[in-house]
Amino acid sequence: FATYYFNLPQNVIEEVAFVSSNQSELMIEKIGELAYYNHESNCLYVMLSGTLQKIDLETNETTILLEHLQEGQYVSSEDGQMLAYQTDETASEVVVMNFAEDTEQRVSADEGAKILPLGFVLGDFVYGMAKEENIGKTGSGETVQGMHYLEIRDKSNTIVKTYEIPGTYIIDVSVKGNMITLERALKNRDTYNVIAEDYITNNVE
Repeated sequence: FATYYFNLPQNVIEEVAFVSSNQSELMIEKIGELAYYNHESNCLYVMLSGTLQKIDLETNETTILLEHLQEGQYVSSEDGQMLAYQTDETASEVVVMNFAEDTEQRVSADEGAKILPLGFVLGDFVYGMAKEENIGKTGSGETVQGMHYLEIRDKSNTIVKTYEIPGTYIIDVSVKGNMITLERALKNRDTYNVIAEDYITNNVE
């Protein structure tokens, strides 16, 4: 995986970083979702196979910031500027990293619940809360953990939106651009019966 700098006035391209990996080509192609270059600090942040590296392009020094993250334990923004990850297997806390501003925020789960990182909408962090007793199966036999509510926090760690409908659970979420699609269900004992999707849209843009 290589990073290049294009100097417009001089009309030249130079390689500024190269990260070697023994991963497959398919894995390398996915890296674009998890790479960010901070021009001011001249540092490159790269996530590969659950390992987050910070590469100082002035000194060529590489620092491992995170290791052993599993799929579903973390999410990143489309531009790679933001990353949110669960700090441990209990999912009691999520850390939100802002590579552009070199800052961190912490969001804690409610007592008796897990916090699930879901994505970012224009830099705002989207997450859900789920209780252990709300693990169940859909009609097709898929195991899901129903979230009883969803929240969105902005970069100042302020809650800007809460989505909660008593008796309705969120069993899946997809984030694309400025729209969040919620797959919802009603719970009957350990079975989730899917109902109509709902949507949250950021209209600021």
